[in-house]
Amino acid sequence: MGNNCSCISDGFLVDKEPELFKRAYKRVSSTEATLNSVIQIQSLWRGYISRKKHSIYQLPHLQTLKAKTRESQIPVYKFPTLSWRGKPKAYCVRLPNKDFYKGEWLGRMRHGQGITLKLKGDKYIGYYKENLMHGHGRYIYSNGDIYEGCYEKDLRSGIGSLHCMSGYKYTGSWGKDLYNGKGQEFWPDGTLFIGHYISGKKSGYGEFFWNDRSCYKGNFFENFIHGQGCYMWDDGRKYTGQWEFNTMHGQGCFEWPDGTKFIGEFANDYKKGEGSVVFSTTCKENITDKGKKHELKNKISHNKSFIT
Repeated sequence: MGNNCSCISDGFLVDKEPELFKRAYKRVSSTEATLNSVIQIQSLWRGYISRKKHSIYQLPHLQTLKAKTRESQIPVYKFPTLSWRGKPKAYCVRLPNKDFYKGEWLGRMRHGQGITLKLKGDKYIGYYKENLMHGHGRYIYSNGDIYEGCYEKDLRSGIGSLHCMSGYKYTGSWGKDLYNGKGQEFWPDGTLFIGHYISGKKSGYGEFFWNDRSCYKGNFFENFIHGQGCYMWDDGRKYTGQWEFNTMHGQGCFEWPDGTKFIGEFANDYKKGEGSVVFSTTCKENITDKGKKHELKNKISHNKSFIT
């Protein structure tokens, strides 16, 4: 038998290799060529194993007609320059949750620039970090609404804009997927709000301008007019003072277009207790709930449905 036994000869071993390895082996003519062939074989093998681990597809068409139409009406998304990038792959992968992804990877995690098409018809194009939407991106919902802006760990956080099919628009600061910080809301009828939000609700100072030309400037609390503020009607009437959950409540001054004023206390949009009337001629009369000397509307409602 010995070392020259034909059953373990080089020729026999080559015949038993897979065809891909055999072709690479036959091309070997030097030490350098051998090294290059080994590298090529390893690369081919890694690609094969990777494709076996994932289901490989072309990027499918899952978007709804509304979403496709909306996307065609806006500029192509441009990736901003961010510090983290992954390794790009040319093929599309079907994820375990049945969504489709094409883009950059870090190991087996989506990382860097990428596009995800969701089974329900949504589309995301933007940055990922360790498998989560993170950094900046554009999300097109199946109903045609579009968010573009900053993300943090799959949640809208930072500066971003939401454009709805209805014509409604919000632009400003976000936190944990909610309006948070300073922002602006626009309604298709021309109504506008500029102010502060806490956890998705108007809270703090804000200015509301309705399409009938009435407006409010002052404090809000959890979407209510609440605290100190000034409400102006479209006919020239004005109330400046304290509010409680959308009603005039506390000390305030109600003024009519002719300059007449009532200064006193209000409760649930009604005047209450003692107060005084200042006429446009600067004449002043004190009034009370009982035996008032001047005819004054007891109910002074702003008659405004509050938009949230």
